[in-house]
Amino acid sequence: MLAKTKKTALYARLSKDDLEDAVSNSIVNQKFMLEKFAEEHCYYNTKFYADDGYTGVNFNRPAFSEMIDDIHKGKIERVIVKDFSRLGRNYIDCGRYVDYEFAAHNVQFISIGENFDSENGDRIMMGLFNLINELYAQDISRKQRAAIRAKGESGKHITTRPIFGYKSDPDNKYHWIVDETAAAAVRYIFELYLSGHGFAEIADILHDKKILSPSAYRGKIRKGSKIEKDPYIWNSSTIANILSKQEYCGDTVNFRTERKSYKDKRVIVKPEEELVIYYDTQTAIIERSVFAHVQEKLSQKKKYTRNKVRPILDGKIFCYDCKSRMYLMRKKKKSGIYNVYVCNSYRKKISCTSHYVPEHLIFKELKNKLCSIFAEYEKDGKAFLKKLRYMIRTKNSSEIMTARKSLKNIENRICELSDLKKSAYADKLHGKITEEFFNSIMFSTDEESIRLKKEYDECQNILETTEEKAKGSELFYRKLSSYNKDDIEEISEKLISELVERIEIHEGEKIGNSKKTVQMDFYFIGIENIL
Repeated sequence: MLAKTKKTALYARLSKDDLEDAVSNSIVNQKFMLEKFAEEHCYYNTKFYADDGYTGVNFNRPAFSEMIDDIHKGKIERVIVKDFSRLGRNYIDCGRYVDYEFAAHNVQFISIGENFDSENGDRIMMGLFNLINELYAQDISRKQRAAIRAKGESGKHITTRPIFGYKSDPDNKYHWIVDETAAAAVRYIFELYLSGHGFAEIADILHDKKILSPSAYRGKIRKGSKIEKDPYIWNSSTIANILSKQEYCGDTVNFRTERKSYKDKRVIVKPEEELVIYYDTQTAIIERSVFAHVQEKLSQKKKYTRNKVRPILDGKIFCYDCKSRMYLMRKKKKSGIYNVYVCNSYRKKISCTSHYVPEHLIFKELKNKLCSIFAEYEKDGKAFLKKLRYMIRTKNSSEIMTARKSLKNIENRICELSDLKKSAYADKLHGKITEEFFNSIMFSTDEESIRLKKEYDECQNILETTEEKAKGSELFYRKLSSYNKDDIEEISEKLISELVERIEIHEGEKIGNSKKTVQMDFYFIGIENIL
């Protein structure tokens, strides 16, 4: 009785990647084709699921998730799609859903375009179709990246919409013109910041003066959000973001962020050296001198604690043994108050030892190390840079060799698994093995393929990361060259923030009267042992 109440799921999907074939792939067209097919095959009890505007690279889609939930509840007996690409463009996951997820719940899968039916379909051809669809997604991503790169390098803005304060020129969508209402708010924010107000204070002032937030101004407010009830709510991160935008000087700034691949949606912020900037491309809202003053003030911004000023090393000191952050303490002497650092795990009585070290001793070691580095840089800049490159290359050589060897082994094993599948399929056709044994082979090989693909991606990521590290020598050299000897000896907050990534304290030889060793990691090049 339950089987009679089950439905046939008609699933449709369309993403921005399908614009070239938007007419035939439109949700309306897919719905018509699916309903016609269902009617012709007497599948009358249907339910339509559609994801409009969602990529096929992953399965984080609302309608698809709803359909899977209905499958788990036993409400669905078959799934029909226009073609495999509508299900997805991910070789591994598409196969997993058809062969295991659907099969585990006795759900029949039908792809009209490929004339595929899971009850009697060719699994090898299904794998081929899914692989082609994934390669298509990869090719589309490559073309889109190339198009964005070409657009950005031509001097056009690559953002999809102008930043707050500007709007698109009706005569040229790539050109920005000043939106006077929003621009007035931007000027006011810069004025307030230069007059001494902090981010939170500015947000409160804008709220009190009933100035619409950027989201509210654009009319893009999420239902149920705080802004929906109060469109004048600003937050500190929005204020900070506006104050840092060079576009307000009239410039185009491209390639601030990137994603490593079409599958990895994590956004990576790129260093200033890699930005592409075109000057005076639109009317400025903020004068360059004002913007420069604000940036200088932002770089020197102090964070306040109970004791008013945050020491410049705070947040940079870590315990070498347990890797926890060192806790700042203030000690009193007859001569006055001085700072010391203690392992936070020890302080909380979790584990570890105190690693107690006075701040002035860390400063002394840091100054000695930086002065030594700078002296070598001043003596022969080219030789120093060459030494940095060699150090980084040597440091990462074993990791690169291991990753390359693993990639080769994985590629060989994937070929072996492919041959094993072909052999098993041939044996099944000739009756040499049972259907059950064949399915067991397919399951184990697919499981191993999934694991191998994950390992392959991890090795690729290691190689990409080490390539980025290789550029670190030039970046560190460039940063160091912006300082002079007096700057190095002074140890300013700016110098610490730009050059020193972390300082680790561990038990070892004595520093003064303290039995500790200081180990320093510098931005772009890592551990200190470069001399």
